[in-house]
Amino acid sequence: MPKREIDYNQMFTLAVSAFGVWFALALQMAHTTSLLKFLGVNSTQLSFIWLAGPCTGFLVQPIIGQLSDFTWTKYGKRNPYIFTFGILGAISLVILAFSTSVFMAAIMLWIFFSTINGAMEGIRALTSDMTPDPQKTLAFSVQAVASGVASGAAALLPWIFEHIFSHSTVNMHQVPWSLKLSLLTGAVVITVCVVWQVRRTKEKANMRFLLLRAIKNHLVKKTLSTYKHFFLDAYHNIVDMPPVLRRLSIVQFFTWVGMFCMIMYFSLSLAQHVYGLPTTASDTTTNATYLGMLEKGMAWSGVAFGVYQFSSVFYVLILPKLAEKFHQEFLHAVALFLGGLGLALTCFIKNEYAILYCMVLVGIATGSVVTMPYVMVTSQVPKSKVGVYLGVLNVTVTFPQIVTSIFLGPLTVYIFRNHANFTVFLGSISIFIAAAIMLKQHRTAEVAAAEAIPQTKLEMVYAKVSQWFGGPGSEEDK
Repeated sequence: MPKREIDYNQMFTLAVSAFGVWFALALQMAHTTSLLKFLGVNSTQLSFIWLAGPCTGFLVQPIIGQLSDFTWTKYGKRNPYIFTFGILGAISLVILAFSTSVFMAAIMLWIFFSTINGAMEGIRALTSDMTPDPQKTLAFSVQAVASGVASGAAALLPWIFEHIFSHSTVNMHQVPWSLKLSLLTGAVVITVCVVWQVRRTKEKANMRFLLLRAIKNHLVKKTLSTYKHFFLDAYHNIVDMPPVLRRLSIVQFFTWVGMFCMIMYFSLSLAQHVYGLPTTASDTTTNATYLGMLEKGMAWSGVAFGVYQFSSVFYVLILPKLAEKFHQEFLHAVALFLGGLGLALTCFIKNEYAILYCMVLVGIATGSVVTMPYVMVTSQVPKSKVGVYLGVLNVTVTFPQIVTSIFLGPLTVYIFRNHANFTVFLGSISIFIAAAIMLKQHRTAEVAAAEAIPQTKLEMVYAKVSQWFGGPGSEEDK
C-alpha cells in the first residue's frame, strides 16, 4: 500500500530537527579553529583535530543507519537515536564551552561530531520513512533550506556576542565569552528542536512486525554472512560504479579539498591579513592585543560564513529554474568557478565589508556543491541502487576532508610559514581545478552528443530509404 501524503505540519516538524542539528554543526564548522587557537593549539595539531568531522561522518552514519533499520521501541524506530544523540550533542557543546585545554576540547569535538552525525542520519532516515516518493524531493528541499538558514544564523552568533561583550578581556587558554555563549545557545537550540520533533512525530508501528519476523527467521545467526555479503557488495559497487560517479569523484576531491581549506583556516586568515595578527603569534601568545585580533577574526569570519550560507539558500531556490535552461555539468562548473574566484579575492582584499561580497560567490558554489552532484547521480544511476551510490558519493565528500586534515597542518607550518592566507588561496586554486575538470567533462559530453546527431540522422535516412525501396520489394518477393 502506498504511503499517504504527510501534511505540511509534519514536514515542518521534520525540518525543525534538521534546523537544530545544522545550527549546532555550523557553530563547530565555522568556529572550531578559533576555539582551538584560543586554547593554544599549534597549526600542526589543528589539522589532525579536524579529522574528527570527516572520520566520524564516514563511520557513524552508515552504522547508525544499519542499526536503526533493525530497531523498534515503544518510542519508535528512529526517534530514540535522534533524541539520544541530539541530547549528547548538546551536552558536549556545554562541556566544550568550558574547556580549559586543547586535549579536553579535542575529546569533546570527537564526541560532538559522532553524536551530531548519529542524529543527522536518524533525521534523514526518518524523513525517508515517513515521506511518500512524490513528496521526498519537497521534504528534503525544505530541510535543505532549514539547514542553510540555521548555518547562517549560527555563524553570526559570535559576532553578535562579541559586540555585546566587547568590553570583556580575552585570556589565553580560555574560550572567550562571545564564543562560549554561542556554544551554549547552540546546545539550547538543538535540545529544543530535537525534543520538539520527537514529541510531535509518531512513527508507524508496523515495522515492529517486520522486526519480529526477521528475528523469527534467525537474523542473528545470519549476521556474519549478511555483513560478509554487505562488504562484498560494497566492494563490487565501488569497482563497478557508474561513469557519472567516476567523473564526479575527481571533481568532488578537488572541490572538498578547497572547501576544507576555507573552513579550517579562513578565520585565522582574516585575523592575520585584515586585523593584523602576526604569523609568529598564530600558535600561542599571551599578548592581549593579539588575542583581541584573533577574536575579531573569529567574529567576522562568522559574519562571512553567514553571508555565504544565506547566499547558498537563495541560490538553491533559483537553481531548478537555471537547470531548465543550462546543462547540469556546465551549471556546476560555472558555480565552482565563481566560488573559487570569490575565495581567491578574499586573500587580497583587506576591507572586511568588501570580503562579504566575495562570500556571496562562495555561497553560489556551496549551493551547487550540496545540490548538483546529488542531482547528477540520482538521475543517471539505476533506480534500484540510488541509496548505494549516494553512499559512495558521500565517500567522495569525506575522503578528501580526511586527506586534507592530515597534510594541511604541516603544509601550513613548514611550507607557508603559518600564513593562513596562503592556505585559503590554495583552497581557491583547488576549486578552480574542480571547475576546469567539470567544464572539460561538459565539453566532452557536448562533442559526443554533436557527433551522435549526424549519425542518428543518417541511420534514420537509411532506414527510410530501405523502407521505400527494399520493403515493398521484399513483400513482392514473398
